[in-house]
Amino acid sequence: MSSQYVTPRLPAPGTFVAVTTHSVKGCPIADPNTAQRLGSGNSVNGLILLQDTQLIETHAHFSRERILERVFHAHASGAFGEFEVTHDVSDLTSAAFLSGIGKKTRALLRVSTVAPEAGGADSIRDVRGWGMKLYTEEGNQDFVFNDTPVLFVRDPIKFLSLNHPNYVGSQLHPVAFKGRLGANGYTQHEKWIGEVSGFTSEVTDEDFVQARGLWEVLGRTEGQQDNFVHNLAAHLKPALPIVQMGTFKMFSRVDAKLGRRIEEAVLAR
Repeated sequence: MSSQYVTPRLPAPGTFVAVTTHSVKGCPIADPNTAQRLGSGNSVNGLILLQDTQLIETHAHFSRERILERVFHAHASGAFGEFEVTHDVSDLTSAAFLSGIGKKTRALLRVSTVAPEAGGADSIRDVRGWGMKLYTEEGNQDFVFNDTPVLFVRDPIKFLSLNHPNYVGSQLHPVAFKGRLGANGYTQHEKWIGEVSGFTSEVTDEDFVQARGLWEVLGRTEGQQDNFVHNLAAHLKPALPIVQMGTFKMFSRVDAKLGRRIEEAVLAR
């Protein structure tokens, strides 16, 4: 996977497209060009109200337009697409974007590493982040995920205890590092997951259990394993031989036949 900017599909020349402005939280803004004032009618003499969050956000953004690199998930790839409802879930939710089978909503997907900076390599064995933004008629709906079996979500304030000492370039003293991690069990558990995914501990067959399970799930539907091998081989073909060989060996630990199938597919291209 390469890091690149994906240009959204633009409307045909002369086509009018209504653009909805949203707040930071994703709520639609009726009029993004007018501040709220105390008074009646369209008076411009009334007092500005601090309850006008759109006004506060707009000025806050102006003061911070030089965007710094984010601490986590700085390196990523994204793509625009559509989210389509395939099953009736009207008994579970009243959300408009899930209101009926076939309903389509514009979407943006983003897959990222976690710890490396923006210039980090995709090949680094690291936790992966997944972000999905849905541009619904009721506002923007965001989902964020990590692929770790253990997560701090039961107590979000522990996010800093785990991640602050772990990002690239952290200057925390070793005592502070251990103190933050040892303060609670959640961070200790995910730290262990991070050691496995970061090659800082020995990699064993147990590390491939989830991948092996996914491969077996793909095998339940005819053609899905073939599609997986074909897609992987297409992306692996231009890679250096040393990278190809390492990939073959890695997938052989998932399934011995899978490693051979990928190697044969690459050589056949």
